[in-house]
Amino acid sequence: MDTSQHTRTRFSGWIAVAVAAGLSVMFASATSAGQLPASPAPDAAAARQRPAGGPLLELSMEKAVEMGLDANLGLQADRLSLESAAHAVTAARSAFMPIIGSSVSRSSSVSVPNDFTQGSSDITRQGLDVRNSLSQVLPVFGTRYDVSLSNSRNSQIGGNPLFNPFLSSGLSFNVTQPLWRGFMTDQNRVTLQTSRRRRDVVDIQLQQQVVRLETEIRSGYLDLLSALEGLNVARQNMDIRQKSLADARARVAVGAAAPVELISAEADVASNQEQVLLAEALIATREDGLRTLILDPTRSDFWQVRIVPTDTLRPQQPAIDLDAAIKQALDHRLDLAVTRHELEISDLALKAARNATHPAVDLRVNYGTSGTGGTRLTYGDGFPPPVVGRSDKGFGSVLSDTFGSVYPQWTAGVNVSYPVGHSAAEAALAQQAVSQRQSQIHLRELEVSIVQQVRDAARQVENSYQRVLATQAALRASEQQLDAEQRRFTTGLSTTLELQVRQGQLASARTAELNAVIAHNRALINFERIQKTQ
Repeated sequence: MDTSQHTRTRFSGWIAVAVAAGLSVMFASATSAGQLPASPAPDAAAARQRPAGGPLLELSMEKAVEMGLDANLGLQADRLSLESAAHAVTAARSAFMPIIGSSVSRSSSVSVPNDFTQGSSDITRQGLDVRNSLSQVLPVFGTRYDVSLSNSRNSQIGGNPLFNPFLSSGLSFNVTQPLWRGFMTDQNRVTLQTSRRRRDVVDIQLQQQVVRLETEIRSGYLDLLSALEGLNVARQNMDIRQKSLADARARVAVGAAAPVELISAEADVASNQEQVLLAEALIATREDGLRTLILDPTRSDFWQVRIVPTDTLRPQQPAIDLDAAIKQALDHRLDLAVTRHELEISDLALKAARNATHPAVDLRVNYGTSGTGGTRLTYGDGFPPPVVGRSDKGFGSVLSDTFGSVYPQWTAGVNVSYPVGHSAAEAALAQQAVSQRQSQIHLRELEVSIVQQVRDAARQVENSYQRVLATQAALRASEQQLDAEQRRFTTGLSTTLELQVRQGQLASARTAELNAVIAHNRALINFERIQKTQ
């Protein structure tokens, strides 16, 4: 081939390329039977569009968290646990509440006389007895007191009673003070203190559930946002493949490319169309996951409302003070607070077990007064003796004698008891001591684990941000490489295969950049959570 012929061949090739470039514009907007429709140019707003069918709910991540804390059924159930723990405290406190007792009884009996002084007629007795009592175990020093007041009236028919009717009243005070076992602590006081700490543990666990729910909602919001952005990336990649398909059709139409290039381009478009469909399906799945976390299930449009995130995915330059974060976690980690409360409960159980091994030394003091009255009969000589006089003493006088301590009586003493030999209480004390040492070791182990978790979470934030920067640089390079390859392809210096490789590299770079930004946002959420709970 001579020089002039070679020049004409190259000139014909340039014409073919020019014609193909012109036809590509026309073919880019045309569709024919069996061909996939072109997608519109995606942007941030288009990525959030959804099929019609329900009202739109636009909300930020913080608003989603607020809604979830108000409506989440799991959290509502957990709040009931705190109410149950409060009732347990009330039940334990009832051991120290005063107990008031009262009783009223009537009695009647008929008996035969049991000695000659009572005559030969049956004896009928009628009685009324009223008793009131007050008892309490004090929450200080284990002191127990009992106060009782009894009043009675008895009448008799037959015999020779001294008083008829007979009135009596009695007031007694009984105090029992432990001097060793049960002085500083006892089972009731330990139960009350333990129930209070259990209530605190339930409260902390509720806070843990709040933190976990907040994290779950933020992650669910991020999942939906990433699915929407994933659809945006899939549509961008789809646009590139469709433009390549239009170019291939134009080149094949003018004979500048073999039909195999058109088949390859159509396969790429079909593959990207599948990615778009998968991304759209993922959006629906992520939306359902978020709605179950934040929406009230009683609302009528629960499954129809369309959630539209208003936040955007963006990397944040990390500014982490690791020492401050570690101190924050060691001071305020909720699971660490639970472990410390459990250790306090173990300490209380150890005190109760140690108290049970002491001898029981109790000081008991009893003091009582009484009063009597009624109608006193005076008998004369003879048998049966006649009633020759009577004197009355009313119930007011009886009570005056009782509360005035006219007839006092008291007793005081010390009771001592101690089991001989190795008791069950000593064995229980040894077991509880071992359990407490285990709890102390677990606490130190948890503190070390928390420091490790915070350090690792901080590294994840920093590494994920560096990954974002690297993927952004790779994305810019891929865009520049595709642009250059497109120009080379237009001038005939590149092949369809080379262009498709660059397009695939750009698609991968976009996906990698999106995944890096998502991972960075997840790392930030995890770093915030790890300072509060596990």
